[in-house]
Amino acid sequence: MLSDDDIKKFQAIYFAKFKKHIPADKTLEIYSKLLTLTKEIYHPMTKEGYKKLQARRKELSKTEGEN
Repeated sequence: MLSDDDIKKFQAIYFAKFKKHIPADKTLEIYSKLLTLTKEIYHPMTKEGYKKLQARRKELSKTEGEN
């Protein structure tokens, strides 16, 4: 649950971005949806995944240099 201070901060951020004021109940709804979406799409990269990415970038830079 968000504190009153958190709600005010979120409302200020929302207003700065969208130029619209939102009531506290709507703020909680939007915050909840944003948090759910973030949890669904954010997946930290593993060390193994990072190594594969770096190897792929190195390989791509080699092939670009040949053209």
